[in-house]
Amino acid sequence: KFYGDYQAEFKKFKEEAFWLEDWTRFALFRSLYENEPWNKWEEEYRDFPLDHSNVDLKEHADELLYLEFLQFIFYKQLDEVVAYAKEKGVRLMGDAPFYLLHDSAEVWSDRSQFLLDQEGKLSYVGGCMPEKFRDQEAEKFVLYDFKKQKAEEYSFWQKRMRWLARYYEIIRIEPFSAMDTYWRIPAEAKTVRDGKWIIGPRGALIEMIEKAIPSVELVAQDLDALRPEVKELEDQYGIPGMDVLLSRLDTKGLKRDVKINSVVYTTTHDMPTIEEEYATFDGNKRIALRRFFKKRGYGYRSFHDMVCAFALESEADTVILPLQDVCGYKGNTRIDAPEVEGASNWTWKLKDFKTFPDDLMKSREWIEASGRLKQNG
Repeated sequence: KFYGDYQAEFKKFKEEAFWLEDWTRFALFRSLYENEPWNKWEEEYRDFPLDHSNVDLKEHADELLYLEFLQFIFYKQLDEVVAYAKEKGVRLMGDAPFYLLHDSAEVWSDRSQFLLDQEGKLSYVGGCMPEKFRDQEAEKFVLYDFKKQKAEEYSFWQKRMRWLARYYEIIRIEPFSAMDTYWRIPAEAKTVRDGKWIIGPRGALIEMIEKAIPSVELVAQDLDALRPEVKELEDQYGIPGMDVLLSRLDTKGLKRDVKINSVVYTTTHDMPTIEEEYATFDGNKRIALRRFFKKRGYGYRSFHDMVCAFALESEADTVILPLQDVCGYKGNTRIDAPEVEGASNWTWKLKDFKTFPDDLMKSREWIEASGRLKQNG
């Protein structure tokens, strides 16, 4: 067999990966239907999770096994990355998207957890709030049946979060504001403005997550929070929110105090880099910002160096510096550019290692100056 020496590890992985069987079947069926969404498949494939009797999987046994093995190899490599990080004292943080796409293995395999009809069609969609985003962004996400999930003690979330906690010590819930309220839109609605605010699971879900995995730390992606109740929820459960310096990159904004229980970013994966944004400022703003930093002892020549050092010396418990800001990269280096049609999102990677090591080592000086460097670092 092709998995040879991995037989025992592969068997153990299959026992532990609760999602594996559903995911591989979903991937197989999707390939058979040339990547058409699952609700457009023939009934026996669409409803396979409800009735297995109408599809014979024997002829696809090798394909399914191969798909399982590929997932095993991926997570085996991730295990090695996690082990190396722990050895070096590095803590990893991963994202837990609050919403799921309708055309996903999770929704196809367990549609009772969501607001769908018997044929898997959407009853409601979860969209972005009309105050902030375009109408066409509305029909993205399927909504949970929180009444059913609560009755089941949020077992769906417990399994999902436990799996993430295998690899990440810190999990960021994105967007956290949906814990408080979310924008529900009837599936037949023509515009996002036809929706209304619905109360979310709030503390009940947070408490269940903390009970299931008490060792994990949660972080709130709260950049879209419109209600003070979101911050109150964070404070109640000691969950740090986000503070992105790019969002207040002017002298008045930078003077604002940072919450101790927060995570400060210079920028995030879907924002312009520091240098990319700096290039858009007029001369007066550039002079004012450089004067602001130099008065505080930041004598670096490069603007991104000043911002990174400033972030690390903030009162925040945690500071995250994207690689693009540490190295001072400019355009075309964003991980995600959602506002640009046709962009090659999620494909950027470091071109080479010629200048990267020197750029990265600059951060040690900043970390030492901020007092954040561990004694064994």
